[in-house]
Amino acid sequence: MSKDITKWAGRVPQVPQTRDARRVTGRTFFLDASGRGLQAFPPEVLALRELEEVHLENNRIQEIPGDIRQLRRLRVLYLDGNRLQRLCPELGALEGLEGLDLSRNPLPPASLAVLGGLCALRQLRLGGPLAARVLPPGGPLPRAFGSLSKLKILGLTGNEFHSFPEVVFSLKSLEKLYIGQDQGLKLTCVPEDIGKLQSLKELYIENNCLECLPVSLGSMPNLEVLDCRHNLLKQLPEAICQAQALRELLLEDNLLTHLPENLDALVNLQVLTLKDNPMEEPPGDVCAGGNEAIWAHLRRNRARAIMATKIQAWWRGVVVRKGLGRLDEVLRARKKGKTSPKDKKGEKPEERRLQLPRPPAVRAGLPAVRSRGAARRRRGGPGTRRSLSASPCVPFPCGRSCLSSGSTAVRCFREAPVNGAARCSRVGPPPGAAQQGQSQPVLAAVCSFGCWAGPSV
Repeated sequence: MSKDITKWAGRVPQVPQTRDARRVTGRTFFLDASGRGLQAFPPEVLALRELEEVHLENNRIQEIPGDIRQLRRLRVLYLDGNRLQRLCPELGALEGLEGLDLSRNPLPPASLAVLGGLCALRQLRLGGPLAARVLPPGGPLPRAFGSLSKLKILGLTGNEFHSFPEVVFSLKSLEKLYIGQDQGLKLTCVPEDIGKLQSLKELYIENNCLECLPVSLGSMPNLEVLDCRHNLLKQLPEAICQAQALRELLLEDNLLTHLPENLDALVNLQVLTLKDNPMEEPPGDVCAGGNEAIWAHLRRNRARAIMATKIQAWWRGVVVRKGLGRLDEVLRARKKGKTSPKDKKGEKPEERRLQLPRPPAVRAGLPAVRSRGAARRRRGGPGTRRSLSASPCVPFPCGRSCLSSGSTAVRCFREAPVNGAARCSRVGPPPGAAQQGQSQPVLAAVCSFGCWAGPSV
């Protein structure tokens, strides 16, 4: 606390503690009696009505006398490192008190309600090794703290909290909050209500068991320092990239593996520590290169991601313009029905025949193959039903499999499955069959690609 409140030792002479009151004048403004082994509040100090700053830290004082209300000009009071067991109600009558340090004192929780009367208080520290007895484990701070409307610095380091004290969220003027837990119980969560502290500039939550950070940190426009060292953080919220005022982000000794891809948007960030984290993206060697190396790596990755998105969008457009349907439908089997703008209205895709070249047999003028029953039915006479589908299917010499369909058509499955397969034109006998004088129809198939095959023997 002494680093936040300016001491006046350089402007006025210090008056040593002594039992001889004649050596202490009424015009003394600053008194430093720290580390003197005092067991009681010096009565000579109470006679100095002009005192504005008193340092009595690291003594053995057990009680603050009620006559302290006589020091109406007192602005700063240091009593940390003593043995105070209670706070007198008269302490709350010091309307001009701006700084108070009660760290490392075994104070009962009920005594803290007295502090609610210090309307001018700007700095308050209640941390230290003995703070477990200052604040009840798991219990909130007194509601009277909500009346400290001018409080800017609150130190709660080393206290045993089961949960974050909610009364802190009512301190709208708070600029610095110290709630790191060096020992004892650890905090596991910071509520989203932390975003209500719009004036907060520095947040110290080190040495806890936090696994995640609240998203509302990104909505704090004045946040400059965020100390999250020695926690269990696994990732950072993307919203942290919106805290444009952030200058220092301390993340040492966590479980982070990735950084937000837009972290380089924090243009004011000067200090970023990632030591003792199992970093994968960016890799550890990149993180060791400092902020500039990390920013360059993030920009390259973002450029690749943007290019991949543009290529995918272009490909989707090509698929749609070509009438192939939606990309996800093209990547899987096409469904029945109208799937593209080029499909005719009311016509199913599988009914449309592909325009393939006419087979060599048809081009040569050879007759189409028909079954005997089909020929009789064509003449109007009785006949037995017989088709190529009843004959064994023989693979074409080219290796393409075939399937008889009806009495006059053969399907060739060179590339496509059964649904939507390329169909050969009407088939005919193999070349030279007509010259051999065969009177019966030849059960042979000519593939549209020039190969032919007959029934197996």
